[in-house]
Amino acid sequence: MLNKYTVQLMALGIVGSFAATAVAEDSALIDALVKKGVLKTKEAEQIRAEAAKSKHSSAGKLDLDASVKSLTLSGDFRVRYNYTSSTGTAAGAAAGFTRNPSSGQQPPAPGGIAGDGTIQNAFYDMRLRINADYKLSDDFYAGFGLRTQGDGRNDNQLMGNKGSMGANGPDFGVGIYRAFLGWHPVEGVELVAGAQKNPFYTTDLVWDADLNPAGFSQKVDLNKTLGISGIDLSLVAGQFVLQNNDENNNTALGSNLNNNRDAFLWQTQLVAGIDLGAAKLTVAPGYLSSNGGTTGPVTTGPGATDSNNVQVLLLPGDVSGEVAGIKAKFLWDFAYNFEGRDRAALPAGTKTKGSDRLAWLLGVRLGENKKHGDFSVVANYRQTGQGALPQNLSDNEIGFYNSQNVGALKVGAAYSLSDSSYFGLNYLRFSRVNNNIDNPVSSLDNGEWIQAEIGVKF
Repeated sequence: MLNKYTVQLMALGIVGSFAATAVAEDSALIDALVKKGVLKTKEAEQIRAEAAKSKHSSAGKLDLDASVKSLTLSGDFRVRYNYTSSTGTAAGAAAGFTRNPSSGQQPPAPGGIAGDGTIQNAFYDMRLRINADYKLSDDFYAGFGLRTQGDGRNDNQLMGNKGSMGANGPDFGVGIYRAFLGWHPVEGVELVAGAQKNPFYTTDLVWDADLNPAGFSQKVDLNKTLGISGIDLSLVAGQFVLQNNDENNNTALGSNLNNNRDAFLWQTQLVAGIDLGAAKLTVAPGYLSSNGGTTGPVTTGPGATDSNNVQVLLLPGDVSGEVAGIKAKFLWDFAYNFEGRDRAALPAGTKTKGSDRLAWLLGVRLGENKKHGDFSVVANYRQTGQGALPQNLSDNEIGFYNSQNVGALKVGAAYSLSDSSYFGLNYLRFSRVNNNIDNPVSSLDNGEWIQAEIGVKF
């Protein structure tokens, strides 16, 4: 005959053996033994605790190298419907303004137009990003990120182009878009090397949110290093490699000595946060420059390469707080290129304007999306002069990859379906600002882009 202690040991063994797959059944068994008087309530709770501990330690365990103190995994997935409509000029068609969906690029733009005309297109895309962030010690950290790849400027994969039931090619491409090493040599100082998350306070007027610049960055928290109080103050700098060029291939590079240089981009910024009581003011003046090295096909002359004539004064900022109990942020961004006159490279006989050297943005954000039922609205308007900014940095949706000489209205709304998922609608409309300019960069007269998306963050 089984005694009471033997039965207790058997119950503990049953619960421990099947904890990972039969928690509900084991709990029912424990309850039955309590009712029969075999187990006391306190003993039953101890068995349940042991079962939970066993499940936690044996299921889903991830072994890490001893050098890793912690690992954080995160990511997001999005599916999106797109509709685009745009009007182009004959010059634009002749310049080959074609965004072919089969090439993996998007959005399609007005290519093949015999003269002035409008073209419309609808397509679907998806995006997957997975990030891993490691804490290696109190002073060092590292990380990397994987994402679907559309082309060098975006991480969207067109549906029906690759991997769709094997119809048109192999599976969707995945690449490394972020890989970095960080170091805290002293308190308040942070040094990062590699392809990294953008270290600057910015809007998408200057920096596309999807870009992860490759190179080096430094951040100094002046509150900690200098003991400054009463204002949040930090200094941020970055030195990024845009393109590696062959310094010795003089024959192919031609007469422009800039083509012999590796292309670099530098930015320095002072970020100040000021508490206004019910609101917070953030201002972040900075300076963006380059060495003029080529970042495209070898050409000569003013404005021929995207990193030529970049000497830009930056002044982004925002005021954040609450309006009627709803989180709100009013934001702005201004950029003025002192060498914008040369950068614009206007057609012969066309005079530059001050607006050709200036870019600006004004916007507002209401609400946030953190938990189920949250709702947010974003709206902004911008204008970017022909010679104001390097077009390969700013939001690639503006002007369909051609953000120079463009005025654009961008509106979006998002609703949280759960704590981690959302549904969003976005609308973008743009038009040419300076109608006297008609070159390949700005040959689109106007266009619009409508998006409906559903996504999840994890």
